[in-house]
Amino acid sequence: MSKNLKILVSLVIILTFGAFMSAAYISYINLNKSYEANELQPDSASGSSQYIAPDILVKDQQGNLLNLDDFKGKPIVINFWASWCGPCQSEMPNFNEVYLKEKDNIEFIMVALIDGSKETESSASKFIASKGYSLPIYFDQKNTSQKNYAVSSIPTTVFINKDGLVVDTFTGALSKNNLEKKLDQIR
Repeated sequence: MSKNLKILVSLVIILTFGAFMSAAYISYINLNKSYEANELQPDSASGSSQYIAPDILVKDQQGNLLNLDDFKGKPIVINFWASWCGPCQSEMPNFNEVYLKEKDNIEFIMVALIDGSKETESSASKFIASKGYSLPIYFDQKNTSQKNYAVSSIPTTVFINKDGLVVDTFTGALSKNNLEKKLDQIR
């Protein structure tokens, strides 16, 4: 290969790589701005209309099977999470703090998505205990609750009013401030 051809090929490679990196950076900036602007917007699954909350089937840490009827009478927050999930870990202190303040007024159902390998009852329980959280955790062993709420990524949080209607669904980590704003919607 001639010297000029080598230079031309190298130049094309460098320009292509530079264009790719520029496009990736611009996309990242735009996505980040879009995320910040839409953080308090409802997911498309919930839109602005309310609907009857689908049932859940979870197991508590004592081995009791529970469904949504077992939590009736108060507004409900269902949070789908896993101990290995970074965004789940980042929002958990906010949930714990708000839970301690609101536990008499709002039911918190922190549903660990159990797959038997990456997440187990043991790993979820150890995570909660190691952080000293007081949150009540439940296990979705057969992914029934996850399927009923069409959870495709975690964390996902569902806000249900005392009448059993889903008011909002949020995918992503919630700050304490935004969690409290969402709770105001279901009081």
